[in-house]
Amino acid sequence: MKSKRSTLPQRLQSNSARNQLAMAIPGNGVLEQTFVGGFMTFLQLYNYVITARILLSWFPQSQGVAILQPLFVLSDPFLNAFRGLVPAIGGFDLSPLLGFFLLNVLTNATAALGCEEKKKGKEIAGRRG
Repeated sequence: MKSKRSTLPQRLQSNSARNQLAMAIPGNGVLEQTFVGGFMTFLQLYNYVITARILLSWFPQSQGVAILQPLFVLSDPFLNAFRGLVPAIGGFDLSPLLGFFLLNVLTNATAALGCEEKKKGKEIAGRRG
């Protein structure tokens, strides 16, 4: 019994961080679905924008096409953050790989926000009874 009581404050501390997030994004609510679903859609669309920008980099004349300028405006600040971190190999700029990695991490973190957590109290109660 003493070991359970001594770990109680640690449980309360870890639950307080979870409760703060739960206050911002309530479980299974419309707000949570909108936030998680909307941000996942944004990340997927931005992934497509970055892919299109990389493919267009093979065609230098695409920089002058007026209809493609919004694509360059959206993607270049993100890609410029990673340029210089990874050296070019054989004339190929590999820095977008870091950008794709970051987008993947953000996508997985966003998906984890939408996951439900198993309640430990019900598991413990089921074992007792």
